[in-house]
Amino acid sequence: MRKYLIVVIILIITGCSDGFNYETNAIYSAEASNLTVNLKASGFILHGHDLDDDGIVNGYITSTKFTDTLFIKATEYKLFVQSNKTDTITSRANKGIKQYLDEIHYKNYNTQELSELEDVIKATAYGPKGTYMKGQTKLINVLRVDFNTY
Repeated sequence: MRKYLIVVIILIITGCSDGFNYETNAIYSAEASNLTVNLKASGFILHGHDLDDDGIVNGYITSTKFTDTLFIKATEYKLFVQSNKTDTITSRANKGIKQYLDEIHYKNYNTQELSELEDVIKATAYGPKGTYMKGQTKLINVLRVDFNTY
């Protein structure tokens, strides 16, 4: 009886956590547009939930075709793009990647690929179950995805 009680107490204690923190590191490429995206997402997933409602994605987009680095911050619903040029910092909230590339006069992109890339970035904010893995994208290449939970 005592052994049974100890097992029940352990199950109750371990099963009653509030949830878990996560950190996702991902690298994607949009080959037709010559873009590489590095993302780091973090947040907290409540016990019994599959997705994070308040996750944040930070990252950057680079290309061998232009010298600027586009820094991004995203949630599941919004995308914020920031350029860090040597003379100024320009911010564009809720503008898509396409609009920002147009502003820096980069025209060598695939519109459908950029649309999927924005979806991939925003989905990463949902946590590990929302993050796109190999075989789940049509145009974007998944180069690497790592998860840490604690």
